[in-house]
Amino acid sequence: MKGKAFHSLSGLCLMFSIRRIPSLFLFARMPISLLVGLAVLSGIPSARAESPNIMFIMDVSGSMRAKMGKEVRMTVAKRAYNGLMDGLPTDAHVGLFVYGHHGDRDCKALETLVPLKQLDTSAMKSAVKGLRASKGATPLTGALMMSVQAIGNYKRPGGKAIVLISDGKENCGGDPVKFVTEMTKGLKGAIKIYVVGLGVNDKERTQLAAIAKAGGGEYHSANDAKQLAEGLGKIKARLIRKNLFVENFDGPGLKDGLRILNDNADARVLDSGKLTVVTGPGSITKNTLKNMIVYEGPAAKADFDVTADVALELKEDRPYRITHSAGLMLVRPGQLKDRLAFFVYGSGEGDGYKYRAKFVKISGGKQLPGNAAALGPMGKKKSFSLKIEKRGFKYSAYVKPKGGKKWIKAGNQSFLGKKLAPGLYTWRHQTAPEVLVEFDNFQVDSIEK
Repeated sequence: MKGKAFHSLSGLCLMFSIRRIPSLFLFARMPISLLVGLAVLSGIPSARAESPNIMFIMDVSGSMRAKMGKEVRMTVAKRAYNGLMDGLPTDAHVGLFVYGHHGDRDCKALETLVPLKQLDTSAMKSAVKGLRASKGATPLTGALMMSVQAIGNYKRPGGKAIVLISDGKENCGGDPVKFVTEMTKGLKGAIKIYVVGLGVNDKERTQLAAIAKAGGGEYHSANDAKQLAEGLGKIKARLIRKNLFVENFDGPGLKDGLRILNDNADARVLDSGKLTVVTGPGSITKNTLKNMIVYEGPAAKADFDVTADVALELKEDRPYRITHSAGLMLVRPGQLKDRLAFFVYGSGEGDGYKYRAKFVKISGGKQLPGNAAALGPMGKKKSFSLKIEKRGFKYSAYVKPKGGKKWIKAGNQSFLGKKLAPGLYTWRHQTAPEVLVEFDNFQVDSIEK
């Protein structure tokens, strides 16, 4: 973890110092089970998907002796954990943390069994083989604190998170929801927390769901082994990325899978690892945009992320009052009246000449009102990273100025149906001066199993 995020974590860990953890564990017990972690850092470069960093935390507290069907919860949890190990990418970096594994309601029973390192499936399975639930407590807040400290200070690119499978809630006097809320705020969402509640009652479910919400993740309930496996599968599907396509524009031509709509070869060039396009007039709501680049390769079965870097360079060293834009589109091949568009645009408005990012929906050939995020004043050349995340029927757009440490959310749109193909486009008002637009690092990642 770098920059402000790293320093925020250091401050957070001082605030919740491990030396203070014993003072949290003064109250009665309440169980938990297994945790599995995985998330995406705000500052990950858009050029390629990094393999994940995962912290597993297994609860070995006394309540894990309770039956779930014909088996005890501990057995069910270990089997689900082993199955998850088999399904992780080999380049993932993982660790294992346990608590409640010794003592009679001992709130200090917290231990790292396997430190974070590249996945060794056999070692991860062997570490849990001999674990047995007895009389241990559930120091949930302490477990989350120590896991956040371990994975947050792990100096490796890639997603970072914790996913919890719990059969209960905190019973050592801590406040896990408060801790996760402050952690998420301090680290700007760099570590996400996902939760599966294993056979929990209403009060336990309320706390566990609140932890997931505060941690920017998801909550799933599981009342049997099948539902536990399904919950973990859904979480893994959200977090493990399968790269479908990367175009860095460093070859002699565009890669297979890209198609140019309304080709105007005189207004684009592929050179020096960039695709440079001169903005031309046209309509964003109709099929008249020149040099629109559409990805028509293998599509994601469910959800996906699409990212690209874009730089806008003014031909004259002064701001332009008339609108110009460049960005991402999601289109239905052969049917361009309905689409989503996310773009950076510059124009002179009442508060000066500025760049903004806007996310809009086009339905029936008409642009509906959208959301915009301010990006600062125009300049001779400005660079941005753009991202659209599809989750079900919800699409979220994010922008990050060059050198920025976090993504800025530009808005959400809903779109029913599937088979939206990502693409790149440029545009200018017919009376606006031409603008040079550079595209780089166009990438499509499938967010699924």
